[in-house]
Amino acid sequence: RLKIPLTIKEDYCPSWGLFEGVREFMQNGQDATRIGCTFDAVYLADANTIRVKTIGATLEHKTLLLGESSKRGRNDMLGQQGEGYKIGSLVLCRLGKGVKIRTGEEVWIPGIEHSKQFDARILVFDIDKGRKNVNEIVVDITGITQDEWDSIKRKFLFLDADGKTVIESPVGSVILDGLGHIFVDGIEVCRLDKFRHGYNFRPNDAKLDRDRRLMEHWEAHTLSAKIWEALYMRTTREYCETVDAMLADNAPDVEHFRYDWCVGMNTRKQVADRFKDGLLRGARREVAVQGRTIYSTRTGRALRNRIADLFARSSPPVIVRFTTYHAPDIDLGNVFEFQADLNDLVACPVLGSGGTWVGQKFVTTEYTHRNGPTSRATELVG
Repeated sequence: RLKIPLTIKEDYCPSWGLFEGVREFMQNGQDATRIGCTFDAVYLADANTIRVKTIGATLEHKTLLLGESSKRGRNDMLGQQGEGYKIGSLVLCRLGKGVKIRTGEEVWIPGIEHSKQFDARILVFDIDKGRKNVNEIVVDITGITQDEWDSIKRKFLFLDADGKTVIESPVGSVILDGLGHIFVDGIEVCRLDKFRHGYNFRPNDAKLDRDRRLMEHWEAHTLSAKIWEALYMRTTREYCETVDAMLADNAPDVEHFRYDWCVGMNTRKQVADRFKDGLLRGARREVAVQGRTIYSTRTGRALRNRIADLFARSSPPVIVRFTTYHAPDIDLGNVFEFQADLNDLVACPVLGSGGTWVGQKFVTTEYTHRNGPTSRATELVG
């Protein structure tokens, strides 16, 4: 029998809870599938136990060293810090849950004990031999109630896919009823409330911190836009209409459609063409245009006239509602002028700079300003 103390104090990672402790073992199993192993996780209700089983791998003693990891350099795997299952074991023991790890011919049982050498309570592993040598890792986490399991499994797509509408793309997947739940490799990493849908990103695309959280939330905007771009270019009508609706509402899921470094020009052109077709067919009745302070009268007029020309061709005329973040510098002759880059009309209509424009103009009788709205109506004049 062997006892291996680890120099990890009982109160390390105080923010981690039950989900984080269980997550580390689930993630190890999921990562192992990248090297040909099979992985399964089940809840044994009669024993109040979560069993995580990985066939085709075993643990070596050196993996108890902090920083030791066979995953380092593997961008297709989440855990590369070399501390995951050690910290997961610590947290579960701290919460009063039991952990038993059967690997090869050994049984590992983590616990928290007082160390005379350090005068502190630390994590230790008791290791015993004598079982049949099997090429697998079986982790039993005991003391888990049904309610705890129900709460945990919702955070793993590979455990709780039933009832979810998931659309796969080559660069990730959309969970239509996910309401802002963000997953990486099937494991939930955060919740972004304003997102219309949920997403499952590939591990080599999303940058996570040590706590398996997105390092930058803006990255979710980029990755979700890339997923919708991949679906949009399939030219499936349902996907196109979904994207069009989100663009019209300026949903954060497709916010980065406006950036050519995120979404390709072919996609942006297809979006613009569909938008213009919708106007000319009379499918759109109201469009929001977001502007900034006008710094260049010439730029403001060019942008205004180009949009006006497009809208004027629809019948009946489209209602245009303006939003500006600064008080307009020019409001002459009842003509409201605003400045924006010619390629930057928020997320919709993504018009670009091409086309022939005949110089229609807006008479503005309503605009909204961040310091308070003015009450006027908006119309097009020739």
